[in-house]
Amino acid sequence: MRTGGLETMQSLSSSSSSAAAVIALNLKDANWWLDVNESPFWQDRILRILAGLYGIVSVTVIAFCRHALYPLMESFFTIALLLILWWKPVQVV
Repeated sequence: MRTGGLETMQSLSSSSSSAAAVIALNLKDANWWLDVNESPFWQDRILRILAGLYGIVSVTVIAFCRHALYPLMESFFTIALLLILWWKPVQVV
């Protein structure tokens, strides 16, 4: 019974490995990614999409966290002045 199960597993593994080899052979000839990656049209579009998404996230964060930022805005100049007064340069050895 064990050997029958082992033979079945080996036949399944060989058929899956041959299927994987066929898929890999088909993908080897696929150079569409190089065409897309070198396209200035695609690069411009993806840049605009990412910039738009960044803008949406920024506006959302500012809209929802505005109340949490008010204390920092009120004390911004105090914090900046304290940092400037107590600034110590780091000695590089």
